[in-house]
Amino acid sequence: MKELKEKVINDTKVPESGGVATTQFRCGKCGKRETKYTQAQTRSADEPMTTYVSCVNCGNRWKFS
Repeated sequence: MKELKEKVINDTKVPESGGVATTQFRCGKCGKRETKYTQAQTRSADEPMTTYVSCVNCGNRWKFS
């Protein structure tokens, strides 16, 4: 059971490394615009994609759809 739970958690994680560098988003924690983002379809196909943003400067992460 524990192995299955860990597999499900690992399969649904959004990768923390990588992403596309951009200055489009401003970090709410440090105010810098040095960010990376990735997108994933987390809900049904007729819903917008979820965007995951991380600050390169302070490591703050947030998401929106």
